[in-house]
Amino acid sequence: GQLVQVYAIEIDNNFKTSRKIIPRWSAPHRIIAQRANSYSLETLEGFPMKGWYHARRLRMFLPRTGTLL
Repeated sequence: GQLVQVYAIEIDNNFKTSRKIIPRWSAPHRIIAQRANSYSLETLEGFPMKGWYHARRLRMFLPRTGTLL
């Protein structure tokens, strides 16, 4: 499947100064299923992630040139 990153919505309503340095996007995950505008994901190691993720929370992951992904 295609590689995507998940947006961390839990930091949107957090107004602490420390949120400025928290990564907003996750490590890459692989799409394993689609249901309308939602996707089921798994880690690169093959472990399924719990739940479905709406397309608005996902962005395509583009690995850098020369990397193994």
